[in-house]
Amino acid sequence: LGTVADGFCVNHRFTDPDAWFLLTDCPDGLKHFVRKNVQRGIEGDFETGNLRYKARERYSYGWSDWRGAYGSPGGGT
Repeated sequence: LGTVADGFCVNHRFTDPDAWFLLTDCPDGLKHFVRKNVQRGIEGDFETGNLRYKARERYSYGWSDWRGAYGSPGGGT
């Protein structure tokens, strides 16, 4: 119908088929912060030849203005 300016997308991780959400153009709506950039580590074992690798990063998310998103919880059962 063309009522949503930028079209729409489907998030297949939502479990309720009746739930819907709209993101608005509110400047301080949803927030996402990188709290710690990715840190990598690698270590080799001389005896076995095995290699261990690890990575770690931290994020924080939330909202500052409730008008940033609007939606329906769906029908639910």
